[in-house]
Amino acid sequence: MTTKQTEVAIIGGGLSGLACALRLHQAGATCVVLEAADRVGGRIGVTVDDRGQTIGDLGPTWVWPPAQQTVSRWLDELDVQPLPQFEEGDAVVERSREEQPRRMPLPGQWGMTRLVGGPWSLVAEIEKRLPPECIKTSTPVSQIQRNGNALDVTSVDGTTTSASQVVIAAP
Repeated sequence: MTTKQTEVAIIGGGLSGLACALRLHQAGATCVVLEAADRVGGRIGVTVDDRGQTIGDLGPTWVWPPAQQTVSRWLDELDVQPLPQFEEGDAVVERSREEQPRRMPLPGQWGMTRLVGGPWSLVAEIEKRLPPECIKTSTPVSQIQRNGNALDVTSVDGTTTSASQVVIAAP
């Protein structure tokens, strides 16, 4: 059994866990993200078909930077660009399978946008700013146990990460 030391262990490598790790890293704290999946990103993920072609991206598809100031600050910091959106003219609306799609005036969305590169761009930009040793994928956590002043986070492979604090950023 291997034991590694860190100030903060973060369980979950989705957007929240990665954002937490970035802020801790920027503050000079040592941390490790323990992600059960074979990649970070959590529910934001590129879905790939059996030929290796990207077929979709999950996660926060739309953002409203004028109304979501925290999102706006993250976009600026990570240099993730909004994708220009049409806010005037007609939209195609499909209400059900039985009803033919129809054109309707597009309601103004007051700054609603998607992101260049999709929501995955947020994950990729945060990951680039973290030291590689900070992220451990394929590391499902099986137990958290107090050990004196530390918390021991044990992975299913028997590896233990000893930390003063633990952040659980998992659904």
